[in-house]
Amino acid sequence: MRRSGCREVLIGLENPTSEPLRGVELRAVFKAKKARDYLQAVRRIMAASIMVNGCFILGLDERGPEVFDATWEFAQTAP
Repeated sequence: MRRSGCREVLIGLENPTSEPLRGVELRAVFKAKKARDYLQAVRRIMAASIMVNGCFILGLDERGPEVFDATWEFAQTAP
């Protein structure tokens, strides 16, 4: 991607942990299965000098106010 000129990607990470992602998709659990790989994937993309713009959902049913701190910590850990 970098060689093609890509400088930034927008990724729907949804939530920094997998459990709240179960049930988000109607027929699959793709996002829930991949959540454990988010940090490694973001770091790999950034290592190629591509900025990651992560989008998160902060109001999923199984999460309370702690989601704000968890999301912030994920974002601070990624670089």
